[in-house]
Amino acid sequence: MAYFYLVWWDCDGYSETVTLGPYGAAPPPAPVGTLPAMGSTAYDVPISGAFWGDGISYIGIIRGTYWILAQSNSNPNGGYVTIQFGAPGDIPIIGKWWGGSTAYIGVFRPSSNQWILAQSNTNPGANAVAVQFGANGDQPVVGDWNNSGSDYIGIYRPSVQTWVLALSNTNPNSSTQQSQFGAVGDIPVVGRWWGGPSLIGIFRPGSNYWVLAQQNNNANANAVAIQFGATGDVPIVGDWTGNGKTLIGIRRSDTQFILAQDNSNANGTAFAAVYGASGDQLVLGKWQSAAGADFLGLVRNHSYWFLANSNTSPGGGAINVPFGCSQPC
Repeated sequence: MAYFYLVWWDCDGYSETVTLGPYGAAPPPAPVGTLPAMGSTAYDVPISGAFWGDGISYIGIIRGTYWILAQSNSNPNGGYVTIQFGAPGDIPIIGKWWGGSTAYIGVFRPSSNQWILAQSNTNPGANAVAVQFGANGDQPVVGDWNNSGSDYIGIYRPSVQTWVLALSNTNPNSSTQQSQFGAVGDIPVVGRWWGGPSLIGIFRPGSNYWVLAQQNNNANANAVAIQFGATGDVPIVGDWTGNGKTLIGIRRSDTQFILAQDNSNANGTAFAAVYGASGDQLVLGKWQSAAGADFLGLVRNHSYWFLANSNTSPGGGAINVPFGCSQPC
């Protein structure tokens, strides 16, 4: 069976979500960070992000075109914000569009290649910025491409394996970084591989190779190739050690996680952890503190969250809370 990977990105120290599902033979693999289109599933979709400006990743869900953002990870049902933003078919995105410490919600509309970026998580429709960027068939990516402290929009064009990365969210076509990078069937990834700016990369499922760029323009120059993983592994990325770098990792058979501590020596530095049960959805975040590593988290039956405070022993000291609906609601 073929799979697409709706996986998490870590562009600037805050975290989003990881999901996995079958697609059949037609669509190309989705980039790291891609979430299901709004309205494409009847179940709650788990997300996380630094929604409230303190650097902590808070859990949330997308239900249709509604965003439900918790204000506490230990008691999410005690206080949360519900807002409607986007339309069916939109792809949800999250980023620090305007710099600062807050990650704002947004959507990419494939039908018109329009991006709508909120400036508020409590009233996102007010003063949201809408821009045109990309072409039919493009896939959205997000990163701090110039290490400015802001996240910018970008696209990966799988038909020609081309990346176009904007350096402005209000006038994205005015200045871009561009590279042709990857091959058909590669899974695009984005991260701060070496510290500094967000850089592009790919994971190649057939050979389990990761190719991580050291620059976004002319990305093939000096790119680092690492063989890491095995057939059937799902690629994930995060700051596993808290050193400010995005590190590669894999999820194997739902419950095993193998996380590198050095991208250039992934196999020599990786550690393994067993966590969760078959069918759990994966989320990542800085659950209890803005400082330090991105930790594993799991969502069981769409509605029960397990948020680790260690990647080496994720079962110990985890926050375990209900949030969301186990059935369509």
